[in-house]
Amino acid sequence: MSLDLKTLKAKFINGKSNDLDTIIKDAYRDLQLRTIKGHNPSIQKSCIDYLKEAFENVLNAQPLSDDDFETKHQKICEDFLTKINSFKTIEKQEYGKAQKVVNIIFKFLVAHGKWQNEDQCHMPIDSFVLRWLYKKDTYNGKSWSNISLEEYAQIQTDIKEKIKSPITVGYKNGI
Repeated sequence: MSLDLKTLKAKFINGKSNDLDTIIKDAYRDLQLRTIKGHNPSIQKSCIDYLKEAFENVLNAQPLSDDDFETKHQKICEDFLTKINSFKTIEKQEYGKAQKVVNIIFKFLVAHGKWQNEDQCHMPIDSFVLRWLYKKDTYNGKSWSNISLEEYAQIQTDIKEKIKSPITVGYKNGI
């Protein structure tokens, strides 16, 4: 049995608040509690404040062309990475961490009806995605959290190609 997008969204958000603060905190908490060591409350606040400002700007700029979306997405990821790497108590983070939190926020925004063009969104890369795509948990011998911008771009290209395949398209369309 196939569920329509509206039903899936309702199951996903399941009564959660749809304010931007909650969306960003939920996405950030999902990332940092498991994968970034050395956090303290002031670092978390600083990173969440940055993400809130960045996403307020991108939400207010809707609708975006695909090229503008890609530019803004990359800038948010790079600026977030610069921000988090500016703290001396945190070991150096790679693009993989930034893409994950940014893509989860976009996923939550789509689920809450705050981002209108879900086709622009990227799939958040993690070990499950790498296993689905490449049949292994790594890319070029690296975990998802340690991939570079260039590796991330190639993975997204590979995802788009796989989604075009007849088997995957049928899965995506609930067939």
